[in-house]
Amino acid sequence: GFFSVGGQLITDTFNSVKVELYGLSGIPVKLLGVWSGKKQKGKLILGFDDCLESQYNIVYPYCKDLGIPLTLALTSGLIGLGGYMTLAQATDMYTNGMVDFVGHGQTHTVMTSLTNAQVLSEANQSKTYLANNGFLRGIDCMVYPENAYNASVLALCRRAGYRFARSAARYYISDCVFGMDDAMSMGSRTLSGVTLAQAKAVIDAANATGQTVWLYGHKILDQNNPSGVGGPPPGTATEWYKDDFYALIDYAASSSISKVSWSDFQSHMLSVPPVVVA
Repeated sequence: GFFSVGGQLITDTFNSVKVELYGLSGIPVKLLGVWSGKKQKGKLILGFDDCLESQYNIVYPYCKDLGIPLTLALTSGLIGLGGYMTLAQATDMYTNGMVDFVGHGQTHTVMTSLTNAQVLSEANQSKTYLANNGFLRGIDCMVYPENAYNASVLALCRRAGYRFARSAARYYISDCVFGMDDAMSMGSRTLSGVTLAQAKAVIDAANATGQTVWLYGHKILDQNNPSGVGGPPPGTATEWYKDDFYALIDYAASSSISKVSWSDFQSHMLSVPPVVVA
């Protein structure tokens, strides 16, 4: 059995274990993924970055019909430009209640290439745009452009008022009574360069382990896979074929995994009671 440091036998029921290891160098290492009585199913946050026009014309109608919420990373300076959705389209999606918008900078410039003042400007202007247009669900979550960040970028985004941020340092988001593994560098999986079968496997893995996956894409082409559904993805990594996308959404809809928006997931995290150690 398990024993406390003082030698007392632990008899209380528990469903999560947090282990911290300290090496000789003094650097802490956290061991995640030790569960007893894990969650029955995982969660899927279906996301798309940049607010491209195809996300309004193809992605949104299909997901809305199946009741699957979306979380879109909005780059404020690109709204209304060629190939991107208009403000009216974004407002239509948000007002319907099926879509959350999170910050994605103003110009989509990789933040690690900017000065501190420029990073803070990108973060602040992105947040101001969301606030001014009433896009409040997800306003305190940042998706780093190109998933690129460092300690300075992270700190500056915190200063701008972001409490959460998505990167790609890890594949899945682990949450339990101890909270989230790292709220300012949450893991994610991309559709870029992967097949339909591989994308389905990502959903299955999250569901099997009771974790959350933020699965995101970019542009959905208005054409079917020339090799048939499930064939090789397009040559441009950020594109996916329409029939493959429809098949993936059908699969997600039929899966027992919980389909949630970012604000749904955030509400869950903030509602988890803190662990009290006597």
